[in-house]
Amino acid sequence: NCHQALTYDAVGRITQTQRIIAGGSYTKLQTYDALGRITSETFPDTETVNYTYNEAGWLSSVPGYINSISYNARGQKTSLTYANNVTTNWTYHSQNFRALSRSTGSHQNLSYGYDNNGNITSISDTLFTASRTFAYDALNRLTSASGGFGPPETYSYDAIGNFQSKAGVTYTYGDPTHPSAVTYTSNGKTYTYDANGNMLTGGTRTFTWDVENRLASASNGGSSATFYYDYTGMRVEKVSGSGTTIYPFGNYEVAGGQITKYLRIGNQIYAAKAGTQKFFYHNDHLGGINVITDINGTRVQLVEYDPWGKISRSEGNADPSHRFTGQELDVETGLYYYGARYYDAELGRFVSPDPIIQNPEDPQNYNRYAYTINNPVKHVDPSGYQFEGLPGQDFLPPPVFLDFNPIGNLFPGFGITNSPPLPRGSKARKAALEKMLREFVLEAKNLPKEIQDASKVVFGATAVLSQKRKFGKDIEYTENVLNAMAGAAAVIHNRVTSGETQYGCKVDSCSVEDVIFAKRYNKAGKAVGNQFAEIRQPEFKWADNLFEAASDVKHPKMLRYMTVGASWLFPGFIQPFMLSVGITQAVFDGTIPDPTGGAIAFHSLNRDDHPGSTRWKLVAEFDRMKFFK
Repeated sequence: NCHQALTYDAVGRITQTQRIIAGGSYTKLQTYDALGRITSETFPDTETVNYTYNEAGWLSSVPGYINSISYNARGQKTSLTYANNVTTNWTYHSQNFRALSRSTGSHQNLSYGYDNNGNITSISDTLFTASRTFAYDALNRLTSASGGFGPPETYSYDAIGNFQSKAGVTYTYGDPTHPSAVTYTSNGKTYTYDANGNMLTGGTRTFTWDVENRLASASNGGSSATFYYDYTGMRVEKVSGSGTTIYPFGNYEVAGGQITKYLRIGNQIYAAKAGTQKFFYHNDHLGGINVITDINGTRVQLVEYDPWGKISRSEGNADPSHRFTGQELDVETGLYYYGARYYDAELGRFVSPDPIIQNPEDPQNYNRYAYTINNPVKHVDPSGYQFEGLPGQDFLPPPVFLDFNPIGNLFPGFGITNSPPLPRGSKARKAALEKMLREFVLEAKNLPKEIQDASKVVFGATAVLSQKRKFGKDIEYTENVLNAMAGAAAVIHNRVTSGETQYGCKVDSCSVEDVIFAKRYNKAGKAVGNQFAEIRQPEFKWADNLFEAASDVKHPKMLRYMTVGASWLFPGFIQPFMLSVGITQAVFDGTIPDPTGGAIAFHSLNRDDHPGSTRWKLVAEFDRMKFFK
């Protein structure tokens, strides 16, 4: 139902996307800066939206929609001023860096309390009725909630995360083939499924599915809808009794002749333009639609929810479709569209099984219908494939995605992971990439403050650590990553004092703070040819939390062959520490202490070091490196 044509520039970036959907043609143009970040998008209606970045590489403004964004040293948003001059402010805990509050003048004033596991135990709302309290079991599953959404509720589960009861309603599971698929609830609703586990009936609703397990149609009493998808699984058309909606791009919709564009940063909507009207979104901690203001700063919509996404309060209709966690609510079915799957907020379950077991080491992940492993207050599932932590509360996402193209310090295809090969389809790739980035952010929170401050100079760090949260364990360097990093400055800390390593690499008179700079490499396990590395002994000092350094070449040596890999170790010789992989336009050297009391040295190269280069060099610190004779 969708045909697509792409145009690329000389370095392989998409500059034009043309899509033909239901007989209509839609074209979007994109421009980039030297770092590969999107600087403008021109939409099918010919409006151009521009993006600007600060000196650290973070998105700083979107003229006409966002006037300014400020960050702290950790990259957390501290304030955002919209084009209607309404400002949202965030505060954070000084030690664990969790969000403590968000306030938007007279429109929003929310504060948060936590337990020792990072679960939100309270939300205080001094303006409206969104105050809540929550409790959890030993597996961090939500067990009770109370607040303005209605009477207090309790929730109980079995060993594999199935609801036994939810808010006084008991659940029964009678399908031995799908042990987590609820078949009956005590409020009189019966559910049936096909052989693949897709829901066929549920209460008054009926569903049909296509051969790729995508929801093809749904009916609910007197209303019905039919859905069409592109080759990636992205929904491109919805036909219902109220009309047809076309989704040419993830941030562009056409319904009833009206065009609506959405400004998305990460997985959240921050602004929209419907026809000629602009609206500005002041979301809750999950990215859900909470307050919307118009161009005059007047509140035009207020929405609140119970913990599982049922709407408990709704005033105004500036955005008629987006609700819980910012996802689209199909009024025809009462289901939220999460990309890969559809979610029933009343049931608290997806209506089809998850195609991905996110973490096989955690038994709760084997419940393929559960929403965010039964902790909907702490987690979100933006793609329908896998849950993640609170969006934008701890960090603005390292890359800023509009549709499926990155805005920010990231080139498509970069990443280091021990995950399986990326699945096909842009939604699946996006979900997998976001998982890589999330793992890095989660690990980065545990690093010392000195390392966290390094984000000021290591622009757009996108290193990704293993799922096991252990440095250097099962790290896979993908071919795309290695090819993209040709010309990078890969840096490790060298603890060799003298002599020859067990791998035959001669190192003379190396001191504790010597570093090895690899000027170029390609694929893992292959020689680099005539490229070389130098051994240097930098001299370092600190200045206002930024790095200043002077370097003298003490021991230049030729290391003719070099590679990286996941299994090679230098016990007692070389103990490097993975810090980051990112894009930089600065030349800098520096050192920071590591948790074991040693030092980590790093260095980057400006593209001017190599005249004629078409892209900036990358800076990367790896946990394992191997040297050959």
